Amino acid sequence: KGYVINSGESAVIEMNVNKIRWEVYVLGKLSHENISTIMQCIDSPQSKEIFIVSSFANLGELKWFRNEQNMVLEQWTRFMGGKVTVQEFAEKIFKDLTNGLLYLSSKGVVHRDIKPSNVLLDSSTGQAKISDFGCSLLSPPFLVFQNALLEEAYSRELNKIVGTPAFIPPELCDFGS
Repeated sequence: KGYVINSGESAVIEMNVNKIRWEVYVLGKLSHENISTIMQCIDSPQSKEIFIVSSFANLGELKWFRNEQNMVLEQWTRFMGGKVTVQEFAEKIFKDLTNGLLYLSSKGVVHRDIKPSNVLLDSSTGQAKISDFGCSLLSPPFLVFQNALLEEAYSRELNKIVGTPAFIPPELCDFGS
């Protein structure tokens, strides 16, 4: 018969489940040293929980807030394997993020929520990894199905403001057009 949405709570649950399934779908298409890897997804109709097992990043989310401009955080030192300058750390992070974003572009993925908490650091591999693909889009040519309306829908969706307001790119903030 199908699933019936009969309350606001069930509608929110359905939207969240679909967002999680989308993220799993996108991540399942990706394999790169600078992208968080999905290893397992456990989604059972007998449970309200969905478990996503992803690659481990032993230093967690990228810490960025500092009290002084030249202050080097302990996380950065551990990530780089010893004494490091702010510039050296920044160059390594930008290199890893650029490599990850170029890979995503080659796969037709637009992340739409790049921010420090979506960058994970792993000192065991020496890699920064992009994570959290819940707001991502796939370019129509990369979808497994084709439809004439997809390009227009993709273009409209691509221009929506999503993600975290403090990290929205300036090119999406031109409300005059």
